[in-house]
Amino acid sequence: MRALVGGTIAMMLALSDVAIAAAKLPDICIKTEFLERQPRRTADLETRYPKGQESMLGEGWVRLGATIDTSGRVVRMWLLDTIGSSIFAHATSGALAKAQYEPATQNGTPVEYHTEFQFRYLMSGRGPVAPHARASKTYDTAKALRDLGNHARSAEILLDLNRYTLTLYEYAITAYGLTMSYLGLNDRRRALRHARHAAAENGDFADRAQRRSALNLLADLAIKDNSFREGLCAYEVLRQKFPDFKPSAETEALVATARQSLTATTPLSTEVELVESMRADVQTMWEHEIVRSSFAIQRVQGKLNGYKLVCPAHAAEGPIPPAATMVNRSSGVCTLFVFGEPGARFVLEER
Repeated sequence: MRALVGGTIAMMLALSDVAIAAAKLPDICIKTEFLERQPRRTADLETRYPKGQESMLGEGWVRLGATIDTSGRVVRMWLLDTIGSSIFAHATSGALAKAQYEPATQNGTPVEYHTEFQFRYLMSGRGPVAPHARASKTYDTAKALRDLGNHARSAEILLDLNRYTLTLYEYAITAYGLTMSYLGLNDRRRALRHARHAAAENGDFADRAQRRSALNLLADLAIKDNSFREGLCAYEVLRQKFPDFKPSAETEALVATARQSLTATTPLSTEVELVESMRADVQTMWEHEIVRSSFAIQRVQGKLNGYKLVCPAHAAEGPIPPAATMVNRSSGVCTLFVFGEPGARFVLEER
């Protein structure tokens, strides 16, 4: 059985829809799961654009983690990422709270299931619309500043643009500009955060020319952050969407490293610094797929508030564990979330 790592899921979504979207993705983008049966939706799941509020809200995208219990109810949700108004996140969680599924089973017994949902909210219902004059002008101004080497000012005016009502296309080009600005400032972690928005849902929100570059940037930056599967997924989607794509020598080397690291058994060390969340409704956190059999959070500087480890068939959370924690990846890919104060640093050791 398979579940989606990243892909195109529209306003009405349920687990039964995931397989349809996932079938179009490269294999590396799929989390293989060894459950007997995934949850199956038994009632309609709908969340619609708030009627008559287009000029106030613009467009939005929401990514939620969720737990479906043994009775088939969505009992826990946590906001992983969002673009646009917080109203969209509330609408998404409200729709999921009313959803009903047949529970996942293992050996004939219902089990809890931990998964992820993505929703997009479009004003037209047909896809991202043309940019507003303000967004186009600001993006062009920011690019001119980057060309002059003023990356800090470029980032500043693009961040300010997020105060306005935007379409997903506008959010995508703004995120792309911020990625380039932070790369110019040698701030790779903030660049990665914005690259994820520029290439959200496999780059569907950006125009074709920018999509190629955004996916390439995400591939490179994610692999450098030891997010190997995310980087390889972006790379394979890029090759799928652009058959004429010719990777640079750096990208080829990074892809080779990522492929080797996913199958190796040698220890893996990742230095982490928490970057402040851009939104009050999203916690400051670091997200990472565990690729070894255990992990330990060491050499902590600053304040860490706790962790959450999410695998398809089990999850754990609490204060930062003082010793190494074993990871049972038999049900599929496990993701670690570490929460804390901006600027906190630590080293993740995987063995």
